[in-house]
This record gives sequence, C-alpha cells and structure tokens, in this order.
Amino acid sequence: MKEKYFDSNTFRSNLNEYEEAIKKNEPIILEADELTEIAEYYQYIGDNEKALEVCDHAMSLYPGVSEPLLFRSRYALLVNEDSSEAKQYAMQISDKTDLDYYYLIAEIMIVDNHIKSAEKYLEEKMADVDITDDYCIDVANLFLDYELYAHAEKWLKRSKDKNSEEYKEIEAQIELNNGNFKESERIYNQLLDKDPYSTPHWNKLATAQFLSNEISDSITSSEFSIAIDPTDVEAYLNKANGLYSLHNYEDALLYYKKVAELAPEEETGNMFQGFAFTALGRNEEAISHLKKALAIADDDSPNIIEIYKQMAYNYGILGDLPSANEYIEKALALEPENKELLILKGHVALMEDNKDESQKLFQEALNVSSSTDESVETMYHIALAYYDNGYVKAAYKLCATLIDKLNKEKIKPAVWGDLWAYVALCSLRLHDKEHSEMFLNTAIGIDKDKVRAILGEYFPDGLDPKDYYKYYLDNIDKF
Repeated sequence: MKEKYFDSNTFRSNLNEYEEAIKKNEPIILEADELTEIAEYYQYIGDNEKALEVCDHAMSLYPGVSEPLLFRSRYALLVNEDSSEAKQYAMQISDKTDLDYYYLIAEIMIVDNHIKSAEKYLEEKMADVDITDDYCIDVANLFLDYELYAHAEKWLKRSKDKNSEEYKEIEAQIELNNGNFKESERIYNQLLDKDPYSTPHWNKLATAQFLSNEISDSITSSEFSIAIDPTDVEAYLNKANGLYSLHNYEDALLYYKKVAELAPEEETGNMFQGFAFTALGRNEEAISHLKKALAIADDDSPNIIEIYKQMAYNYGILGDLPSANEYIEKALALEPENKELLILKGHVALMEDNKDESQKLFQEALNVSSSTDESVETMYHIALAYYDNGYVKAAYKLCATLIDKLNKEKIKPAVWGDLWAYVALCSLRLHDKEHSEMFLNTAIGIDKDKVRAILGEYFPDGLDPKDYYKYYLDNIDKF
C-alpha cells in the first residue's frame, strides 16, 4: 500500500514541496500527516537520518499531534530497541483516545514481552471503541506482526466482518502458520479473484503452494507476481526456491542473482547463490558468494549459522578439513545443540575416516531431536552423510530400516518422499534388483518430482518420472 502511495502524484508533489523548501530555507507549509509520510518514505529508502529530521520538524511545528510522535515512538521501539524512549514519545501524544495511541501502547508492552498486559489493556480499551469489527481486525494484525498467532486468531474471530479483505488476509496467514496450506491457498485464491494484480497475494499463494509441495504451481504464481512487478524481490526468491527444490540449480541461480541485484544491501541473494553453486558441485564459486553474504550480513542475522554451515560443507568437499571444522565450531558457538551442525561435524569426521567420532556426533544429534518428525529428519540426514561419503550400504540400511519402522507406525513425516527416493537410489547403486522394483515404484507414487531430482541420472533426459518404472522393467539388465 505504502509503495503505491509513494509513487502517487499527491505524495510526489508533497515530497517535492518539502525538498524545495529545505533547499531554499523557506517555511514548510505541510500538515503533520503529510510530513510524517515523507519521514516514512525516507525510512523506506533507507535514509533514517532524513526521516528523523522530517519527523522532528513535524513535532516542532505540531506539538502533541499523533502522527509524527507515533513515528518517532515506533522508531525508538523497533530501530533503537529502546522501549523507554518509545514511551516518552508516546506520552507526548495529546489525544489519548486515538486508536493508534492504543495500538502503540500495546505494541510497547508486546516488545517488552508483557503479552498478558497488552491483551488486558486492549480488552479494556475496546469499551471506548465505536466500530469494534475494525478494532478487532487491527488488534489481530498487531499480534500477527509479532507472530503471536493464537492471540491474532482470537481477536480475528471477534470480528463479524468476515468477508473483508483485511479479515481474509489475516485468516490466510494464520492458516498458513497452522500448517493448513490448502485452506490458506483457497483464501489467497479468493483474494486474487477480487484483486488479480496484488503481488503480495501472489507471493503468499506461492509460499502456501511451496509448503504444500505443489512446486510447479508455486513457480507459476511467482511468475504472475514478476509479470505484475518485475522488481518484486520476494517473487524472484520464491521462484528461485521452487526451481532449487526441483534441483534445477542452473535456472535457480539466475533468479538468486536477480535477488542480489534488486536487494544488494541484504545477504540473501549471495547466500542462496552459494547454496546453488554448492548443489552444482562448484564449491569455490559457492565459497566466494558465501563470503560476500557474510560481509553483508549483520552479526545478529538469522542466516549466519546457515552460511557457516555451507562454508564448512564446501571446504570439506574441497578437502580443506581444518577450515571446514573452523566454520562448524563458529556455528556451534552460537548454537551448541543444533542437530544439523552436529550431523555436519559427523559428516566431516567421516571425511577424515573417523567413524567412531562420526557415530558419537550422530547420536548427539539424535539426542537433541525433540519429536518424532525431528528424529526422522535427523536420521534421514545422517543417511545422506553416509551416502555422500561413499558408505552407500550404511545409507541404504538406515533408509530402509527407517521406512519399515514408519510404515509399521503409520507415520508419514515431511521427508517421506525424500526417504523413498533415496532408498530407491541406494538400491539401484547397489544393484539390489530384488528390492529396486518395489522401492522405485513406490517412490514414484509418492513424489515424482523428488524421484526426478534424485534418480534422474539413471533415466533418459526428458522422460516423465511416471514412466521410470516401465523403463526400468524394460531395461532391467542395464541396472
């Protein structure tokens, strides 16, 4: 919404008037809300210094008026991470019955982790509100901003305006978070029926489809978003992730490169290029891009550990095991019980032919897996570590045992398709014709895309995975 407004003639006229007045040192004849919008624009383009200058000027011209004080308070809260400073600005707001004032006070409480106090405060203020449906939706949005989904859902359900766009947007995000991907898809499709040019809705739909393992549909949704807005970073990233998921790493690289071009201040584009180069076995190029990502990333970036992990893996492949272990230790210093790091350290131990150490580390990874799904995923990645290091029999045995156990317990974890594809791969590698037929046929029935990605080297290019089984039977002597 803001991006569109910043491109509007009204806003551009106000911005030009402000900048001309500053340049000529003339009085600024703009309202408080108009000046605050200019502050928001400067913050949007990354010029926080100018944003604060405009905001402070607005506060001096219009003392006590809500808009600039709200901006200054939220800036203190979210950028400076100083809730005391945020409260000081909030207290200067003259109209203490302004809904935005209520939301600000509640947000300060949420940031201070006083969730129950925020809930109680908002409950009390609801009695002073005329249009409660809008209030409930606004409060739901506030909790959603902080990923407090249960609170958001509770407030959303209080609104009777269930057909409004705002209601459905929040509902779709809650369904997505709750793992109800199909329902989330349904709602986003409804929203797109009303507004087919909404890139945020196309991007969210692409995410829901990706999480539903509808990768081709997710890529198509991303393409619609790109067609509408060729500068939409999220759309390029979604499409790249879809292509990567299908093991189409070369094409994924093109879109990750576009992400890096459109958002050079973020590490994401270079990081994912590093991942794609890793998957292609171009390890030196992977390290080069991962180093670029590290140079851009903040110390508190959520991507740091994943970058360290990928650096370690690539150095391991290149035979530089001291560097590999150096990056693993850097990551473990941040998260000592990260099971993926423990598996990677075990992977490197296998590279050093230290089986005892690897088994010890793999067991540690299993010990910190807190659920059945996590344990299954951990065992699957341990199997991959064995496979990647040439211990195909060990990988085969682990995958087959795990599948047998899960079948008996009637459990189908997130990596179900991967497991079947890899057990089929191992059986083909080991020429186990007694079981290959069944493993291959079952894997195709579960996830054709995974089968193509993992077993494609055994079959002619362009052959549809549904025809792999027949091809195998017709050419069994070649396997």
